[in-house]
Amino acid sequence: MLKVEGAEQIVKDEMLRSPQIQQIFSQTERLGVKNLIYKYTDSQGKNIKDIIITKEDLK
Repeated sequence: MLKVEGAEQIVKDEMLRSPQIQQIFSQTERLGVKNLIYKYTDSQGKNIKDIIITKEDLK
């Protein structure tokens, strides 16, 4: 499903609506964390897609 055109942006938008993402950034900001990288893999461990969320995406 993540290989379909536009799917990455839909997933990213849904993740940005999650209060947990905002909480992660607020708790790790002092450590210098600016990006969250979600790595999606198949059952064999092969990378399917990386979705990067930046602090700026929350704004």
